[in-house]
Amino acid sequence: MNEKQSIALVNDQLKIRPYVNKSQLKDIALKCFGFELDEGVEPMEMVSYEDRNFRIQGRCTGEKVSRCFVMKIFNRGTSNEDTLEHIINLILYSKSKCSQHFAVQTPIPSISSSDQNMKYISSYDIPILPNASYDDCTKSSLIEKGLLDISPTGQTTCCHNIRLLTYLEGRPPKLSEEKVTDEFAQDWGATSGRLCNALEEVPKSEKVDREKSICNLITVGKYLKSTYLEAVKHAKQKQTFTDIIEKFETQILPQLEKNVKKSYIHGDINEVNLLLDSSGKIGGVIDFDDAVWSFSIVDLAISFMHFSLYLDENAFTHKMKKLYQGYTSARQITDLERDLLYDITLMSYAQWSVLASHQYHVLDPGNKYIHDFLQKSWQGLSLLLLMSKDMFLEKVCTQ
Repeated sequence: MNEKQSIALVNDQLKIRPYVNKSQLKDIALKCFGFELDEGVEPMEMVSYEDRNFRIQGRCTGEKVSRCFVMKIFNRGTSNEDTLEHIINLILYSKSKCSQHFAVQTPIPSISSSDQNMKYISSYDIPILPNASYDDCTKSSLIEKGLLDISPTGQTTCCHNIRLLTYLEGRPPKLSEEKVTDEFAQDWGATSGRLCNALEEVPKSEKVDREKSICNLITVGKYLKSTYLEAVKHAKQKQTFTDIIEKFETQILPQLEKNVKKSYIHGDINEVNLLLDSSGKIGGVIDFDDAVWSFSIVDLAISFMHFSLYLDENAFTHKMKKLYQGYTSARQITDLERDLLYDITLMSYAQWSVLASHQYHVLDPGNKYIHDFLQKSWQGLSLLLLMSKDMFLEKVCTQ
């Protein structure tokens, strides 16, 4: 077996990216959701940062027509059941509010959960790879703490949460291969703005605290500094990220906290989570798993960060401006939000670059998707740093 599995205890959370074979997928689908995979149709693994996503084809109980679904098997460290069920509620709300503009997936109820509040989330004991490596922990200590188990057959296993969603037709834009048009940039921005408008209406859950998630840009700084920055190998990059985080925490965040209303945001509007329809328009939005209680303007900064990964120096300013115009056509922003947007975007680069460095160097060495992201994100950040805040506001944040 060539696959390598890294297991780590980070901030008291067990981080394990699961590995499953076709036989296990078939068993998970049937036992957790009453879903029978079609014979002869191979499951297709989809791009994922730290979980496992599979496109599978088959039938749910009582159905005669075969359909495609997406099964997500969560990394142990991102799998709090209450949080996952809350995200399902955000998916359902977005689906009801945004259907005239784009599609959102439909969750499939679990048949195995014994908890009445866990309608859509199931769980399954998945074996740990025999050659798994342990970072700052040992297998025996994790078993002693109840974080790992021993199966009746003697295998070491970990309980992972599972979710099944309908598969949306369409394809993600291939920005590394296709020309990034003005129309697409505006469409991306408008999609982000519309989603922010919808999620601003959702009241904060008292049961689920998404403010402390490492996905949340406004609270992640202390975790980046205490745990994750050490994984950044280049001294110049580490210092750059440190400076950005320090400025954001001391100068930018206090202004947001004092003057801007919080709401839920999608948290990960990127090229993988947008689906194009047959006409080339954005027809679907997926992956709400980074949704957090934050500020709507943060989602625009996240869009800027991901979008800029595919822009060269010549197109950078113009295309970013088009995305901004698309966003503000759907959601009006305040003068303060506009004024802080440059530094929020820098913080978005720092956040995801540092987290990706930790994922790549500690938890998932050799992951090509993360490696490519790290290269592109530093290039994009370098272009943004060459542009002063005043130039950014003048050239990008304008109608």
